[in-house]
Amino acid sequence: DEYTHAFYVYSLSVSDHSVFAMLNNTMFSGVSLLYQHQGFSVSDYSVLRVVGNSGSVRHIISNDELWTVERSSWLDWRDNNVGVGAMFYETESDFVNIDGSSVVTLTGCKMGSTGLLRPLLSQADAGYRFVAGCLTVAGREVTTAAELELHGITKVTTVASCGERTKDGDCFAPLTTAVSDCRCQCAAGGHGDVCVPAPVPAGPPPLPPPPQPPTPLPPPIGECISDMVYPEVAHAVGGGLSWLCYHNVTFSGSGMSLTVLIGAMTGDVANVTFDGCTWRDGAVLLLLSNAYAAVGSLNIVVTGNTFYDALLSPEGEFPPRTNITISGNRFTVTRLIPRSGLGLGSPSCVGMSGLVVSNDSAVVLSGNVFQSVAASSSAIYVVGSALRVSWHSVFAVVGNTFHMAGANITLINLEGSSQSLSLKVLNNSAVVIQGNVVSRPVRFFLLLFFALRVESLSAVVFQGNDIQGSSVVFFSIYSSYIYYNSWLQLSGNRCRVPLSYAFAFFFLKPTVHLRDSTVSVSGNQFMSITGAPTVLRIASESQDLTNGAIVAACNTVNGDEEAKYVIPSVYNVTILTCSD
Repeated sequence: DEYTHAFYVYSLSVSDHSVFAMLNNTMFSGVSLLYQHQGFSVSDYSVLRVVGNSGSVRHIISNDELWTVERSSWLDWRDNNVGVGAMFYETESDFVNIDGSSVVTLTGCKMGSTGLLRPLLSQADAGYRFVAGCLTVAGREVTTAAELELHGITKVTTVASCGERTKDGDCFAPLTTAVSDCRCQCAAGGHGDVCVPAPVPAGPPPLPPPPQPPTPLPPPIGECISDMVYPEVAHAVGGGLSWLCYHNVTFSGSGMSLTVLIGAMTGDVANVTFDGCTWRDGAVLLLLSNAYAAVGSLNIVVTGNTFYDALLSPEGEFPPRTNITISGNRFTVTRLIPRSGLGLGSPSCVGMSGLVVSNDSAVVLSGNVFQSVAASSSAIYVVGSALRVSWHSVFAVVGNTFHMAGANITLINLEGSSQSLSLKVLNNSAVVIQGNVVSRPVRFFLLLFFALRVESLSAVVFQGNDIQGSSVVFFSIYSSYIYYNSWLQLSGNRCRVPLSYAFAFFFLKPTVHLRDSTVSVSGNQFMSITGAPTVLRIASESQDLTNGAIVAACNTVNGDEEAKYVIPSVYNVTILTCSD
């Protein structure tokens, strides 16, 4: 009901022993059952059937352009009932061209009129067959050739009688051996009750599965939803609540998306816990916040979960005094997991469109295991907007293990945007990447696609990581801005230099701007069989230097102090040995 056309087709070709069938449909109102806008051809032992349809529509078939039936093919128009409507609607252009080996059948239909402005067959080659008859037009039976002609149905080769069944008129003749007891007897390759050249489903598709069980109600404060399989639905929770807890719950399927509406939670202290849950086969956990959250403080704990081809998304601007702990989880990704509103370009374990951590807040990812077998994948991927940490807050990636196989791996991909930068650390805040283990060579450990800005007693610390190999460990594609008593500290890391890349440990491109701030590269150890690596490379000099310093101290290669630095002379650089 309420459709204009049941089937609208711009152009259609049915060819090479194929079948197109519209069978036994009912359309309660509308314009037409089948609307054809451009060329329509049936050829090479093929069949088009419009049979047994009914409804209060204006036309069964609306036609704008020529239909062609050729090379032993069949147009089967039988037993349709359009009531007071017309069988056809067509312009004054030609309707059907038929060659000498093909058949058109028009029998058993009921209509208010044929709707034809000119003869149905505009061109017919010698040998064609047009079987028509047993029609009801405006309540009167049309049974003779003369009566058919009055309604625009001319060039009929066989006038069919009601109740009669023939090989040419009721079966696909090339694959029918005979008609016996009003049944088509099929030759080899014939299918169904009329011996068409390809099988057609006998009825409508199976009924949809029963509805999913209802989603569980939020638990009372202090209790958890536990030990269950969650229905595969897109579900939002958290509105008006101060407590959510899920323990040992399985979430699975591409239709499974659980959104925690942080911005709609209430209370002096709000708590959200996911403990020991399983996420798999496309499931998504979205922790969605905004600047208007009404909670006094917020604690989110995601611990001991298994994410297999599933996505964790902490996203948005979290309220003051937020603590998010993501610890002891195992993430495995083999493919891109789509999420509405998130334009990830490659597979990722944790993905978000921007994250704001501010006003005495902390987000800590610790003790997790990240695994991937997909090329170009990431463990953590931020797109669309920056990772922003400000006002006495911390974002930390500490003590995690990365087993990332595949080409072009980036462990932490901070893409951001040209307007919002990639990473902003402001006002006594810090981003800390410390004590992580990378078991396989990767392309980048940390990639900043747009600019880095660290300001006002803030720091980015990359310290104590054990890295199997990387082309560039810390890569900033756009300029970096380190301002007002802030630090970029890259220290105490251990790295095995890969053979396949021209190695640079820290690559700040195109330049780094310093105001009363310091870049420190110290105490890093490198194992290399290809010579001394470039530990720090700054691509070009800065015009924005005010009391800025670069310190490189005690960076060793195979135990010796042979590290190289590529730093423009405009910088105030201090290079110290291990004994200094």
